[in-house]
Amino acid sequence: MNPLPRSTPEAEGLTSIQINNFIADIAEMGKAGISQEVHSYMILRHGKVVGEGSFAPYQIETPHVLFSVSKSFTSMAIGIAQAEGLLHVDDLVSRYLSEDFPKEVSPYLAKLTLRHCLTMATGHQTDSLDAIRGSTKRWVKAVLKHPFDHEPGTRFIYNTGATYLLSAVIQKITGITLLEYLKPRLFEPLGITEAKWQLSPEGISTGGFGLSVSVESIAKLGQLLLQNGVWEGRQLIDPKWIADATSKQIENGDDPENDWTQGYGYQFWRCTFDAYRADGAFGQFIVVLPKEDMVVAINSGADDMGLILKKVWKHLLPNQATEPVLPAVECSYPPQVGMGFDHGINLDGSTFDLKRPHPLFSQVTFNAVDDRNLELVITKDGCTQPLRVGYGQWITQLIQTGEDIERLAVSGAWTKENELTVLVRYIETPYVGRMTFTFKKDTFALDHYWNVVFWERKLTHYTGKKI
Repeated sequence: MNPLPRSTPEAEGLTSIQINNFIADIAEMGKAGISQEVHSYMILRHGKVVGEGSFAPYQIETPHVLFSVSKSFTSMAIGIAQAEGLLHVDDLVSRYLSEDFPKEVSPYLAKLTLRHCLTMATGHQTDSLDAIRGSTKRWVKAVLKHPFDHEPGTRFIYNTGATYLLSAVIQKITGITLLEYLKPRLFEPLGITEAKWQLSPEGISTGGFGLSVSVESIAKLGQLLLQNGVWEGRQLIDPKWIADATSKQIENGDDPENDWTQGYGYQFWRCTFDAYRADGAFGQFIVVLPKEDMVVAINSGADDMGLILKKVWKHLLPNQATEPVLPAVECSYPPQVGMGFDHGINLDGSTFDLKRPHPLFSQVTFNAVDDRNLELVITKDGCTQPLRVGYGQWITQLIQTGEDIERLAVSGAWTKENELTVLVRYIETPYVGRMTFTFKKDTFALDHYWNVVFWERKLTHYTGKKI
C-alpha cells in the first residue's frame, strides 16, 4: 500500500500534548452517544504521520464510505483530463452529454459548462440529488431536466447532481468509469488499492458520493495537494489545477467564523485559518492547512460536523499556547451494556416472523450459544445467514444485504428482563443501528434507532410473532 512515512510530533514541530488532547477531546465527544463519534484519524506534518488511530471496533486500515469527499476526487479527474487535452473547464456540458438534454433546452441550460458544475453554480435552485433518486435509470437525464432557475455561475447551490454530470463526462470521453480512469493516474501512484466506487443504474460512477477508501488513502490525497500534485518525483496533477480547485471560485456566505461560508472552489470547501477541505456527510474530512504544512484526515459518524472541525482548530494548529494535559483515554467504543445472555427470557431455538420486514430481516431465529455469545439466524429475501452477537465484546463479521457484503461489528445484552438490545456497527460506514426487542409472551416489538441517517432516524412498530 506504500504507507506514508511516520515521525513524532516533536520532530515535526508539534507536541505530543496536542495530539493527546485532540484524541482525548474527540473520545469525550463520543461518550455523549452514538451520534457524535470519530471512527479513525490521521495527522500529517511536513509529509509525515505524527498521529493516527481508530476507535475499536473500527480499524484504521478498513475502507470507509466517504460520501461527498468523493467530489474532490472527481475534481482531480477533471483536472487530469484537462491536462491530457481531453476537455476544458469552460466547455459546454452539451458538447459531451447532448443526447441526454431535454427536447426543449432553456437558455440557462444551454450555457451550462463544466466550470459551473465544479463550482456548484449550475443555476439550479435546489440540489438535483432528489431528482436523481427519483429516477430509476437515467440519472443524467434527471439532472438536466431538473429546473434551471438562474444564470449559471451566479449563485452557489450545493448540488450532488452537478458532480454526477462531471463523472458522466469523463466516462463519455474515455469510455471507462471515473474509477477506472483514476486508477492508473491517481490511485496506483499513491498506493491506493482498496478503492471502490458505487455505480449508478446507468453504469456511471456516482461521482459526488459512493467512493470508499481508508483514512490513510484520503490523507495521501491531502498530502498530494500540499505537494502541488507531485508524488515521488512524478507530477500527477497540474499544480495550477490544484491552486484553482482549492481557491475560492464562488461566494457561499459571509459569516467569517463559519467553515461553510468561506467560499467554494472546484469541489473543495474553503475554511477558516486559510485552510481548505474535502468533506462528506457525517464527518468525513480531508483538512489541508498549507501555511502549517499539515493534513488532518478523519472518518466519523457524527451529526455535528462543525464540532469536529472546531476540535481540529483548537488542538492541532502549530504554535498553540501550551494546553493543560487531558487524561489519556481508552480508544474504543464499548459494547452494549447490560446483562449476559444467560439472563432474561430463554429464546433458544425460537423463530419469529415479522409482520413488516425489517431492513435486515423478515424472519429471525434466536440461538443461545453461551453467556457471551448469541446467534440470530436472520432471513431476508430468501437469504438466511447467522448474525453473531457478543456480550461484553464486539464480534466482527460479514453479512449479505441485497447485492452488497456488509462488514459488521455486533454486541448485545439483556437491558431488562424482557428487553434484548443489539448494537450493530456497519464499520465501513458512519452508520450504527440499535435494535431493541421487547418480548411479551409469543411476540416481540422491535424499535430500531440509527445514529446518523438521511432517512427516518427511529424506525418503530416492527412486530414479530413466534411460529
